[in-house]
Amino acid sequence: RSAARVDPGRPWPGRPAQFEQAKSAATFAAKDLAHTRELFAEQLATKSQLDAATKANADAQAVLAQQQRIGADRHVEVLHAPAAGVVTAVNATLGQHLTADTVVASIGTRDKLIVNLGLEPEEAPGVAIGARVAMHSPQNGQLAFDADVILVNAMVDPQSRLVDVVVRVPVEAAAQLILGTTLIARVFLPPQQGIVVPRDALLADENGTYVVVVQKSVVHRRAVKIAFETDEKALIASGLVDGELVTVAGGVGLQDGTAVRTR
Repeated sequence: RSAARVDPGRPWPGRPAQFEQAKSAATFAAKDLAHTRELFAEQLATKSQLDAATKANADAQAVLAQQQRIGADRHVEVLHAPAAGVVTAVNATLGQHLTADTVVASIGTRDKLIVNLGLEPEEAPGVAIGARVAMHSPQNGQLAFDADVILVNAMVDPQSRLVDVVVRVPVEAAAQLILGTTLIARVFLPPQQGIVVPRDALLADENGTYVVVVQKSVVHRRAVKIAFETDEKALIASGLVDGELVTVAGGVGLQDGTAVRTR
């Protein structure tokens, strides 16, 4: 278990004094109650005096119990974490007086590690929950594992301008990871049908995305719908058929019906 130790050399201001006062008051109240009971038994004290001594004793014991609950009677505090893990942040400073429910430290457990991936906004909608992700570390060539997507955020991160995708790290892989390690991920998308063309063949204007198709040495503009694209290639969902020729360079400015020479 992870533990945090309060420095006995720097107690909270006033805490020992408050506890000693509460302890002294509780001891006095208990003795006073015992003495008043003896007097009452001998009919030397009234019922109201006994009731007052009983209440004073109850109040003093309650104050002492409260001081003990907050640890005022202890110079050393050991805090045990609910699970083993790695301390990722310490929110308290030496000598700080903490209020109830204050988070002292954040602990990352190795059996529940997650990784946040940053995807371009146009790529995120194609990633589904449960999608396979192949990950490896450029810092450790031996570290490679498969994971799965458990969450795709519905908004763009205002700082990175990317969409966060949360990936769950398998327990067996988590044991090899060091927090803060850089990971590169390859997300596997569901298979799609279409025509693959070089990305350089794609053109765009105010009317949308298109390619220039060559038929019998004559060019024709053809509007297309893109299913997916990478840095080098694009998958065309509609607008082209298998076997058609498209221009890769020099298509800008060509008008329908222009004769060209292919090579």
